[in-house]
Amino acid sequence: MTFQAILPEPFPERPPSQAARGWQSKLHPLRSNNGRNLIQSQFSISDWLVMGSCLQALIILVSPYSVVYSLAPTFALAAYKITKTICITCGLHANPHMDGVRIGRTTAVFPAPDGSFQRNKGDAFGGEGICVFLLSTKCNQYATRSIAPSTRVAVNWLVGGNSPLGMMYPPFKTVLDHGRDMFVELEKNAADYGFLGHSTYDSTEDLTKPVGMSILYFRSLDHVYKFAHSKVHRAGWDWFTKMGADVQQVSIAHEVYDVPKGRWENIYVNAKPYGFGTLLHLVLSGCLEWNGER
Repeated sequence: MTFQAILPEPFPERPPSQAARGWQSKLHPLRSNNGRNLIQSQFSISDWLVMGSCLQALIILVSPYSVVYSLAPTFALAAYKITKTICITCGLHANPHMDGVRIGRTTAVFPAPDGSFQRNKGDAFGGEGICVFLLSTKCNQYATRSIAPSTRVAVNWLVGGNSPLGMMYPPFKTVLDHGRDMFVELEKNAADYGFLGHSTYDSTEDLTKPVGMSILYFRSLDHVYKFAHSKVHRAGWDWFTKMGADVQQVSIAHEVYDVPKGRWENIYVNAKPYGFGTLLHLVLSGCLEWNGER
């Protein structure tokens, strides 16, 4: 049995992982899709409504024109979005969310060392074993240890709990900086660490500042250990352990699952490639090249 690859031609250089592509922006990482989602997750719907109302009120106050002209852009934008939604629903406009969707059923399997996708009877369905590494983090509340008890409640209400400044809590920001350095190292030396790619997801049980989880895929548990002892990972972990009580309001966690050969599978129906379906492998096809999974 032969699988038809979605990415039939290998890449001469390894493309960034799905999560890394999500941070790409010509202007600033916070202008990327991942950056915008991160900012959005720091605020509740009521926060956004209050900020929008204040902005609209400010425009009305400072505008030399009548209220009708000040409100015109808001109503025009709302009318545009409603009209576009109706057109997409009625099939008059292309649905942008269908871009890249593979209609039908697809699966992701390991390519052979030469880049082919041939499977013979009795072969393990997916291919080789794999190690799945789940890395998660969350900022729970703004640190107030150095603030007098009389003002602690007010500060916690302002910048704690579900506040929009959670991501700017200094220790949490440092955690994110170390995490970025680790991901850059993995992307740069993917073959050495057996790193196949990663995707990011947020939890849904929190109103704001959800648990951020990265799902990383490695060729083996030994490769995970190798990265764990790398200089960049040791730097981040040593910093975190030295901080002690100063990082008690920052949650970090990892889960490692070493899955043996032939004990995993995946099926995607009418879906864009994501998760395991976006991984890349180093193959020998005349020269060293990177190949997709399907």
